Amino acid sequence: MRRLLRFSAVLTLIALVLMMWSMFDPRPAPVLIGLSLGQVLGTASFAIYLSIVIWDIRRRRREASTPEDRASLSKLR
Repeated sequence: MRRLLRFSAVLTLIALVLMMWSMFDPRPAPVLIGLSLGQVLGTASFAIYLSIVIWDIRRRRREASTPEDRASLSKLR
């Protein structure tokens, strides 16, 4: 999971660099490449990050749902 998280961070940085490139070089080609490819890479990195967060939340809930935890939760109800 850490490898995917690092990959997501690298994709985010590449996307930001591409978007900044389009700001400093306002010709049509860098703008189209920077914003289109930057958006694709940024969206992909966010999707990877979100999937890791969801996976981690599910894992922690599974680990916390031991029989003792369930018994203590049922006493509270």
